[in-house]
Amino acid sequence: MLTSTNHAFCPGAKPKQSNRRVKKRMWLLVYVTPAIILTIIFSYLPMFGNITAFQDFDITKGFLKSPFVGFMYFKKLFKDRHALLVIKNTLVLSTVNLLFTFPAPIILSLLLNELKSDRFKKTVQTITYMPHFISWVIVAGFVKQMTALDGGLINSIKIFLFGGESVMFLADERFFLPIIIITNIWKESGWNTIIFLAALSGVDPQLYEAAATDGAGRLKQALHVTLPGILPAIIILLLLRTGRIFETNFDQVYNFINIHIQDKVDVLETYVYREGIQKAKYPIAAAAGLFQGFFSFILIAVTNKLSGKFTDISIW
Repeated sequence: MLTSTNHAFCPGAKPKQSNRRVKKRMWLLVYVTPAIILTIIFSYLPMFGNITAFQDFDITKGFLKSPFVGFMYFKKLFKDRHALLVIKNTLVLSTVNLLFTFPAPIILSLLLNELKSDRFKKTVQTITYMPHFISWVIVAGFVKQMTALDGGLINSIKIFLFGGESVMFLADERFFLPIIIITNIWKESGWNTIIFLAALSGVDPQLYEAAATDGAGRLKQALHVTLPGILPAIIILLLLRTGRIFETNFDQVYNFINIHIQDKVDVLETYVYREGIQKAKYPIAAAAGLFQGFFSFILIAVTNKLSGKFTDISIW
């Protein structure tokens, strides 16, 4: 049964009452209008550019006059060995990154939640938040200096403890994935704790008291009270991250890739950038980007359906 506060949305509501509600909230509509306009301009209108994936696109002819070629560039994409390597690298990097970086802010949030001193807790939070505001260009510069052959901290420690010669870490593809994971954890874990700490604040303190009365220690309280309390937030964020399994952080990867390892650690984002922006091969770049977006949507839809079926928690 509809109450008096929402009868304006009832099919039988009077036009005057509906207009009165709109006028009353006019300023809210004014506030949200710029966000809607920007979203349309930068998120929806660019989608029309995906048509270039199905055209032999000529920038002088534009979208309307360029000849339609169907799935020709998708076939080229999947016949290109380097493109297949790029897709494989993207999946491996995203999956390993998810396995290591997703639990990091959860663990950090649980540790911060156990701190009794509010002053110390806020200090730790501030310190862990700060790397988020450092650009990946600067982070890559730090890493390059620390791994430098001559006087680099990492090589100096390596030679002091184990001897041998200096190692070109950034020029060896074996170290690329560990560097990506470690720098990502260092830079983003503190910032990502914001959501989990907010979820922790909603856990009923009486549950901890009841658990302590039953003899549960700190560890059991964390496992049986804290984790179940923030489980909905964990699942929702995991679903969103899983839907981006075909994506990587372009800023991070682009700043760590160099000519020595580019052919072996290239990912979809850097491939699209190089083919589309640097080489002006718009159709093949659009095909790669459309492939990435399509399978990301399929993946998040499937995982969301499975999550709703087994946990009753889903995005929609």
